[in-house]
Amino acid sequence: MEQGLLHTFKKSYFLKMSPNKHFLAQVNATQVNIFKYDTLQQVAQIKANNAEPFFSNDSSLLLIKESYKKLYVYNTETMTLYSKLTSSKGCYDNGNGACISHDNKYVINIGYEHPYGFISVYNIENRKEIRYREDMQEVYRNIQYISSRQLYFIDGYRRLDLSGKNKYFYMWFNLEEQSFEQTFCDLEDVNFLYANSLDQILYYSQRGKTAFRFLPLNIEIPVEHKYDTFDIKLSHNNEMIAFYHGKDLKVCTFPDMNILANFSNIDYGRVSFSPDDNEILIASHKGFIYKLN
Repeated sequence: MEQGLLHTFKKSYFLKMSPNKHFLAQVNATQVNIFKYDTLQQVAQIKANNAEPFFSNDSSLLLIKESYKKLYVYNTETMTLYSKLTSSKGCYDNGNGACISHDNKYVINIGYEHPYGFISVYNIENRKEIRYREDMQEVYRNIQYISSRQLYFIDGYRRLDLSGKNKYFYMWFNLEEQSFEQTFCDLEDVNFLYANSLDQILYYSQRGKTAFRFLPLNIEIPVEHKYDTFDIKLSHNNEMIAFYHGKDLKVCTFPDMNILANFSNIDYGRVSFSPDDNEILIASHKGFIYKLN
């Protein structure tokens, strides 16, 4: 696969594109910059410390999750603040994920108060918060809406004690019924990924010092053992997978994992695909957008 560099940004913590591909959010330590993607004209600059952006499924709303306990919802048509959400309790950490509900009525937020996590559901209009699973002794890592199931996919681990022993799990959250269906895994230090094309949960973790393994596909990819930082994203059509290991990023076919492209020594970072999978967005010591041919 050939790839061509389309644009470079200064240091970027996140690069995310709206589902309609009209907007691009670029994040540094102190602000979120919003651009029109076709012209890269900047349309907004929002002050926020250590924030992460999330677009709604219809691209009409932008959620900015700031560190501590602040979440802001913006109207993307006017780039004006629509709703400011604050947690009912102070948080030591901002948690690792959030999303706007498929009907644009709620924000589902992963929170954390040492030593355990919780899941908050905010009503965007009245700003009221309902918390779930505060007493479960669990830490939640990621949340994603799976439209084919009309459920929210969440993964994390349960702290059995404070010595560091964890029990890893994934679960499905039904927002309408306010219910959770949880599945535990016997593997240690495992992460989870939902593959829509397979309608299957994948387990992935580093096996020893030389390979990275996907189960139940039972596929291994060689890795440099000195690195242990991962970010893995499936393309929207599930035909590619981006595999970030240490300072190197590989793009592979999915599910057979043949290497299509290799980005070497681009430093630690995060990766995402454009909505049509024609571009790959890399947030690192600099931000990069590459065309995938």
